[in-house]
Amino acid sequence: MRKAIFTDRHELDARTVVLISLANGADILRQTFGRKELKPRKARIEKITNGDLTGKATQDVIAACQTALIVAAIMPAMISTTVHN
Repeated sequence: MRKAIFTDRHELDARTVVLISLANGADILRQTFGRKELKPRKARIEKITNGDLTGKATQDVIAACQTALIVAAIMPAMISTTVHN
């Protein structure tokens, strides 16, 4: 992940892209590398997570993973609210 984020390599392995997207969505990148270290690489991380450095198939996988993260974050709150009512 470090090489993908902190270098400007154009070709990235699809697994690395998905891993970075998931880690970014779960706020693990900031915890792992620190805000100061990541701030100058924000545009690079956005390119990676938006699929700009991958093909269409990987973009679809990234979108599906990001959706899964959102659902995983929202569902416990919805279930908790529903159960307590």
